Parts: sequence; structure tokens; C-alpha cells
Amino acid sequence: MSTKARGGPPSRIKFEGVYDWDNLYKLFHSWFEERGWDHDDKTYKHKTSSLGREEELIINCWVKESEYIKYHISLDIHTWSNQPAEVIKDGKKVQLWKGRIRIIISNEIEYDWQNRFEGSSFLTKIREFYHKHVFVDEDNALIQDKVYYISYNLHEAIKKFLDMYSQENVYSKSSF
Repeated sequence: MSTKARGGPPSRIKFEGVYDWDNLYKLFHSWFEERGWDHDDKTYKHKTSSLGREEELIINCWVKESEYIKYHISLDIHTWSNQPAEVIKDGKKVQLWKGRIRIIISNEIEYDWQNRFEGSSFLTKIREFYHKHVFVDEDNALIQDKVYYISYNLHEAIKKFLDMYSQENVYSKSSF
């Protein structure tokens, strides 16, 4: 059975204001497609109340980094108190939404995703040896860093789309 490990802490985006839900949804999918990731909308819930429209969406994305390692990124999107808002953008009336958004971006690393080291106790012991002696902590840290920075770049792209983006971030320039 493959094993999974967290690639880093989940990141959160909280937003309240006017936004374009349709293009935000397209951003999620196009961002992964441009980078060769597969994705699947796992859950979609929609309800309307007197407070406005509420939606919950979970998007699971993955890419095969190697024959042994697969990266996973999960987007948990929740919007609520959404009301239609007409905005004039570039001289045209555009239908947008005014409400709240919470996005949680989490990432995982899946080892032995093809289950090559399954089927016998001998193969399981080979996998354990590989993890303890060949696949050492430095290599594991580099792999975790890579999936973390991929999810961090997605985080920055979403913030830029929502106009929450600053010109520089902590990783864009080194102060030393």
C-alpha cells in the first residue's frame, strides 16, 4: 500500500468583497492544466438561503513526479453570503458576486503510488529499507519543499486574481 506524507502546512486565503466566481473557477483548472497536473472535482455543494448563495467545492489535483513519487494538492473552497453584483469593468457591465471566500490549499506526497513494493513481506521490507537508508531525510526534505512551493505559487496566483497580491512576497527577494 502506498504511503502518504504531508508536504507542508496547509495555506489559507480568506476574502470578502466582489469577485468573479466563473473566472476564479477557471483559474483553478487552468493553473493545473498548464503545469501538466490532473484534477478532479471531488465535491460540489450549492444552496441558496436568505443570506445569499453558498457553495462548497473540493478539487483534488495530482501529478506523477516519478515512478515512485506522486504529488497531491487539494483545494477546499467555501463561499457564502454571495449576492449578485453588477460592476462596470472596461466600460461594460459585468455580473460578479459579492460575498466571502475561504480557500484551504493542502498538499501531500504519495510514495510507492504504483504499489510496486506490495504483495509479499519481502517487498515490504525492501520498501522499509529504501525509506530508512536510501531515501534519507535530506532527499525527503527537498521533495517536501518542492510540493510546498508549488502550492505556495498557486496560493499567490489566487491572491493576485482576487487583488490581494502585493508586489513582493517573502520568497521573491532575499534580504541577505
